[in-house]
Amino acid sequence: MKRYIIAFLLIIGFVITYISLTITNTIFSEDYILKKIDKANYYQKIYETINENFTNYTMQSGLEEYVVQDIITIEKIKTDTKLILDNFYRGTNNIIETETIKSQIDKNIEKYLEENNLNIQDKSSISKFEDLIIEQYKNNISEYGNQRTNIYTKMINAKNLVNKITGIGIIIIVISIFIFFILCKRNYNFIISISGMASACLGIVFFIIKALININIDINNFYLLNDSISEVLKLILQETVGSLNIQGIILFALGIILIIVGNYVESKKKLNIAEGENKNKYKKPF
Repeated sequence: MKRYIIAFLLIIGFVITYISLTITNTIFSEDYILKKIDKANYYQKIYETINENFTNYTMQSGLEEYVVQDIITIEKIKTDTKLILDNFYRGTNNIIETETIKSQIDKNIEKYLEENNLNIQDKSSISKFEDLIIEQYKNNISEYGNQRTNIYTKMINAKNLVNKITGIGIIIIVISIFIFFILCKRNYNFIISISGMASACLGIVFFIIKALININIDINNFYLLNDSISEVLKLILQETVGSLNIQGIILFALGIILIIVGNYVESKKKLNIAEGENKNKYKKPF
């Protein structure tokens, strides 16, 4: 009975460690997020969204569409996205550079005024338009302004908590394995069978986690903040579910194989003992 309890604790340790390490290597990894952003074609999509919004604001202001043409580039979006993520993950205080946007708007407006023989004495309206465009840009790339320090603090607190949970999971695994081998001694067939049970149960847990994600989250229609960010999160969720499914199948299959091997070794051992006893029983004395 004790051995089964230790085996159960071993499974718990593996589940805790796997989940916490997965979170550490995905959500809390800036490199991972950057790779998924690039894979989801985030920069191109956010570029198109921003330009569409710029055009709408320009039309509402009575200006021509070319006033906001070429004021941002995909490369700038990439650079600014990296700066924002650095603020969240590294605690930096990067400020999004917007003077080039203002400068380009000024040039485009001057060109518009010259072509239409217009002269604006009050420049405040132009300044308000520029501020509106820049604010729209920051909102679209999720700059968050003064909230970045608060987000970084929450990120660090959550990461430290997950690291502690990982440590607890590893301690449970090490202690469980140590006690398990002491209790089993040289009963290798039992060790193989219990290892198979642990692997199969871990595979089942992965299937359950996958099912819970599918039940509680409509991945195909998932939406958060804007379309571009939603596409990145959809990709992460889809890959997570796919990974859980593949690893669950592998662990479950490996568990079944180990259980079969363990039982076969056990039955073979019992058969050899029985044959030995029979030989001794019918062995003629000298």
